[in-house]
Amino acid sequence: MNDAVLGIVSMSLKQYLRQNNDFDCKSMNLLVPFSLRELPEGLGDHRIENDFSILCFTLQLHSVFNEAITQIANQTRALKNSLYPHATLHLTQIIAWFPGIVG
Repeated sequence: MNDAVLGIVSMSLKQYLRQNNDFDCKSMNLLVPFSLRELPEGLGDHRIENDFSILCFTLQLHSVFNEAITQIANQTRALKNSLYPHATLHLTQIIAWFPGIVG
C-alpha cells in the first residue's frame, strides 16, 4: 500500500514539475514515517502504540506506474532490512533527552 502511494506521489511530482518547466529534477528527498512494529500473528497479538521513526527517503521520479512501483518496492525492502530505521529512532530519542541532561 505505501509503495503504491509513493508511486503515485512520484508520478504526480514529475508531472507537476514538467508542467512548471522543470525537466531536470530526477528525484526528491522526503521525510516519511516508518513503522517499527512487527506484524501481529493474530488479533490478540495486536498492540496499539506509536512505534515508528521518520526516515529521509530519496524518491525517484517516474512517468510509468509499474516502473515506479518496482523501483520503490526494491528501495523500501532494502530499508526494512537495514539498521537505518532503528538507528534513526534511537538517535532522535538521545537528541530529545540531551537538553534535559545538559540542563
